[in-house]
Amino acid sequence: METYTSGPLNHYRRPKFNNELATRIVGGHCVLASIIGICFNVFMFFHFLSLEKLSFYILCTSKTVSNTLSLLVYLTYIGPANLFYTSIGSMTFNARLQQIFGFGLFLQGPMTELLVTVNRFVIIIFSPTKIPTYSAKITVFALAATWCFAIWLSWLPGFPDYCFVQFAFDHVGYYESDCSQEVVLWLIFIIFPLALFNNAMNFILGAKLIVLAKRQRHMTSSEAAKRRRNQTIKFFIQSVIQDWMTALVAGSNMLLTTFYCKLHTCIILTTFTIDSLVYCFDGSP
Repeated sequence: METYTSGPLNHYRRPKFNNELATRIVGGHCVLASIIGICFNVFMFFHFLSLEKLSFYILCTSKTVSNTLSLLVYLTYIGPANLFYTSIGSMTFNARLQQIFGFGLFLQGPMTELLVTVNRFVIIIFSPTKIPTYSAKITVFALAATWCFAIWLSWLPGFPDYCFVQFAFDHVGYYESDCSQEVVLWLIFIIFPLALFNNAMNFILGAKLIVLAKRQRHMTSSEAAKRRRNQTIKFFIQSVIQDWMTALVAGSNMLLTTFYCKLHTCIILTTFTIDSLVYCFDGSP
């Protein structure tokens, strides 16, 4: 059994060899869902590449990349570890992979949604007759900044090993430390402000669209203006759906684990089951 000796630990959660059938079923579900999701996201990746290089489609392309990387973790690690009811690799590998999957890639989604919301906010509020040619470059720069932060959070350079959060597989066992719990709190403190900011801007955008719809009902618009307005509404609806998808998943996980799950194993398996499906269909046009 591998142990950490480079820092303080709260405790070691010993393996609990129970709920083997449920664990194996969830592992099989994760493998199957990840295969379907990877195929879907790869298809959407090339679809977005074939479209006009608008900021929105650039952001959606990035979302398919982060989704695919997350699904690869489900396919090659989370799914097999549960399906075969065994550990894969060392605990250090477990912790490093979880830091990438559960923090860097996980946070990349909401950060991309923030950029999508800002993009829609500028388009709807200021209603430019022509999209500036430099807008795509600004989007790429902002997107690169979010990826750099996600990579930093995935590796946490300079932090000791005991600060990395492990996959909490009950049948394998895992370590927890004060430092790793602080890292979890950092993630929460980042996620909630992002969600509040996104929803506040979406509320403003929804009100603006209602006002525009009432105003333009009595005006004669050109076909180009109508197409632009319909596209704007379509993009807004897409961004709202994607923005609320994470909240709905978190809410459903919370409800199921609060009112249904009494064991830690049930909580973990329920979360894996629902989250693996989200990555399958997130980022669709």
